[in-house]
Amino acid sequence: MNIVYVTGLFPQNSKGVLGGMARYVHKMSVIMQSRGHKVRILATGNSDKIWKYQGIEVYTVNYKPFIYQNTYIKYIINPMKRDILFNKTLSIMNQKDKIDLVQYTGWFGVGMLYNRKFPSILRISTYSQLALDYGKRDLRLMFLAERMATNRFDAIFAPSKVTAHLYATDMHRKVSVIRTPFIVDIPETEEDNRVCEEVLLGKNYLLFFGRVSEGKGSETIARCIYDFLKKYPDYYFVFAGGLGNGLNGKNALKSIKRLAKEYSERVIYLGNLEHKYLYPVIRKSMGIVMPSLMDNLPNACLEALYLNGIIIGTRKSSLDEIIKDEISGYLIDIDDAEELLEKMSKVVEMREAERIEMKKNAKEELKRFEPDMLAMKMEKYYKKVIRNRKNRG
Repeated sequence: MNIVYVTGLFPQNSKGVLGGMARYVHKMSVIMQSRGHKVRILATGNSDKIWKYQGIEVYTVNYKPFIYQNTYIKYIINPMKRDILFNKTLSIMNQKDKIDLVQYTGWFGVGMLYNRKFPSILRISTYSQLALDYGKRDLRLMFLAERMATNRFDAIFAPSKVTAHLYATDMHRKVSVIRTPFIVDIPETEEDNRVCEEVLLGKNYLLFFGRVSEGKGSETIARCIYDFLKKYPDYYFVFAGGLGNGLNGKNALKSIKRLAKEYSERVIYLGNLEHKYLYPVIRKSMGIVMPSLMDNLPNACLEALYLNGIIIGTRKSSLDEIIKDEISGYLIDIDDAEELLEKMSKVVEMREAERIEMKKNAKEELKRFEPDMLAMKMEKYYKKVIRNRKNRG
């Protein structure tokens, strides 16, 4: 098959760092290319160019969004402009090598003007009704863009059951569930212990990594961090990742430090780390805290399973589709700070034999995300979409 992955976000050069959605696109491209398919990526950028990112051919379109004065331009007009550029470039790509299938990464309306020229799939990477860091008007316009995109594609899938169910209910479309395969981004031999040695040497700590924001549970952590640091004076709480809004729309980290009061010096923020620095930090943590209010089977949780194996996640957020409570991790109710404190205490007080057993079980969970198995499922899905399009004429 000749497959094109279309995404609104991707690095601009070969040294660029892959974000969450771009990592999925690159990961699938590598897997499918390794299985003999021709794979290309189409993304927005600062210029029109054809280049390669780690062996994958990338077409970048020169996309300059209008300087928006209102949310309508931001969420409707600019995405339309982007999609017109995508349609034109897909035609050029097809002239060079005939396209069998396009897969768009569903990201707040990407694909809302897709011209339906090729068999097509929409993967729900984000969904406005699960977003919490935006205003009500923003979310209404995002939903409108998503609804427009939904009607343009032959098939739709999501990586998690919770997202698939909600999207299918809201959009009145069938949404399949296909998990995201897990691949380690860098080998252990390329990891760099610099941050551990310079900042965390000799420290016991629990770790949150990802976007420090309301949607990822920063407020839940904030409400119990004082009690945790008071109860365990030898422990630190470490954050790694970008910063979002927290309590009352303020910087999430500042909110957390303020609520930690006299223990605020034991709240450490490492910033947004490259994976070679982040992976050792994850490995050496006593446990990973991921109290998301809603998520979409995040790769971060799979990384935590692989690198650490002691995780606290949330029920009904998609994390419970990865973790089994008390077996391969711990689960709490969404936004339950009291239960989060209880589970953090369990992590700190675990016996070594319990820790070893849970880590073993966590590795077993990863077998459900094995790349070859899921790649075969994707291939069958792709062929079915192509076949159905041909049958419809």
